[in-house]
Amino acid sequence: ARFDAIALTPCMVAEKGKVGGRSEFWHLRRGEESGAKLRFRGKTGDMLHFEGARGAERRVRAVRAADGEVEHYEGEQGAERCVRAEFANGMVQHYEGEGDAERMVRAEFADGMVLYYEGERGAERRVRAEYPDGEEWYYEGERDAERLVRKELADGVVHYEGEQDAERMVRAEFADGMVLYYEGERGVERRVRAEYPDG
Repeated sequence: ARFDAIALTPCMVAEKGKVGGRSEFWHLRRGEESGAKLRFRGKTGDMLHFEGARGAERRVRAVRAADGEVEHYEGEQGAERCVRAEFANGMVQHYEGEGDAERMVRAEFADGMVLYYEGERGAERRVRAEYPDGEEWYYEGERDAERLVRKELADGVVHYEGEQDAERMVRAEFADGMVLYYEGERGVERRVRAEYPDG
């Protein structure tokens, strides 16, 4: 094993070591005493970052070398859980739940769109989308079969029926009290009835 020492303070150094030429690790050292783990780089180049006292180090961040994804963790040693993942394209995913059962609850995109999810890990389904212009779209259905049921717009609400990718507009409710009803397949809906607030 090869070790390199990097001074952090007059009495602390970070020690870097290689294991078999494939993996590297860094830990604190006071004098001759080895201290807490700081980082670990595996043979793929992935980097793990740690915080905490010696023997109680906990993973706080993981950086994937292949795509630059950065995962952030919270929790004590052995119970760390991913709470956020940041991607090179600007997307940020947020997670809730215990370690090894984290589920995605929100995804934020660089263009300002935010998607919200519900469900257990591996079965998360989209339930709402918020767009930068203020529109909110609501969905129902199981994962990969979510269908649009409602759009909340600045001037009213539009309701939809139908399976995923075949949703059709059936009713539009406007802020002034007017309600329009529609029939027909997606893309060729036609207005069949109108209700006005004054009768």
